[in-house]
Amino acid sequence: MKKITKAIALCIFFIAALGSGLFAQSDSKFAVRFNGADFVRDGANCTFCFQLEIKALEGEETFFLSEQNYRFSYPRNLLANPRIMQELEISGINVDTPTEYTAFYEPHHLFGSIDTIVSYNVVLSGGTGYPIDDQRWYPVGKIAFDYNLPPDASEPPCFELKWHTHDPVDFPPTFIGEKSSGALFEVTEGSYENLELCDGCALPIELSSFEASDEGCATTLTWATETETDNEYFSIEKSADGVRWISIGTVPGAGTTEEPQYYSFTDKTITSLSNYYR
Repeated sequence: MKKITKAIALCIFFIAALGSGLFAQSDSKFAVRFNGADFVRDGANCTFCFQLEIKALEGEETFFLSEQNYRFSYPRNLLANPRIMQELEISGINVDTPTEYTAFYEPHHLFGSIDTIVSYNVVLSGGTGYPIDDQRWYPVGKIAFDYNLPPDASEPPCFELKWHTHDPVDFPPTFIGEKSSGALFEVTEGSYENLELCDGCALPIELSSFEASDEGCATTLTWATETETDNEYFSIEKSADGVRWISIGTVPGAGTTEEPQYYSFTDKTITSLSNYYR
């Protein structure tokens, strides 16, 4: 009998600033994004955190994640004191995969961060590197900031987090190492997703319910919203321990509406006795 634990909220992910155009470099191998943005209030204090994620570009062969340097800019007037909340946790030894891999990543640090540029660095200390593909996004760390809410603001104003690309104006760039080839790959146009947030702590939906039910070897999630504002889609995430989350699918949102909306998603890949969803 499986135990199903409901998360108290859906993970809502909306993008408002995608890179445009075709890929600028033929050797681009991966995409990066910000995800799971969250504000936590404690009295007058507000903390902003989000997850960094990576995946192989569609159609590319699996590559083994080596050295990593994720660089992005943030607004100085709103955010301060960047720090690592959670390090890359996909390292280890896996003998159940078709191709056995080993990957040990140490250390994780923000060396090289200057002014309003964050440089999140991960070093492969041993093994073949973690194999990533174009099937899903892989979390590689969580970053937090102190959020400087203006005294006269009822809600935090809009702001943007912007990846650094190969464009000279974005120097220094984000780059990812591939273990088997020893090559370094930069982010290129079209292979990164920036994040623009408006109305700060206010979510783009009003969630009225979120339920999970066991149906044989599958779990069906159902949820409803009262209103939605510019909601492109829902990202469904799953965890076996409530700590490490993976994206298992998306469901289109209703855009902007003041009418109740009803959604469902079925997870047919149950692999553990306890499963958490958000």
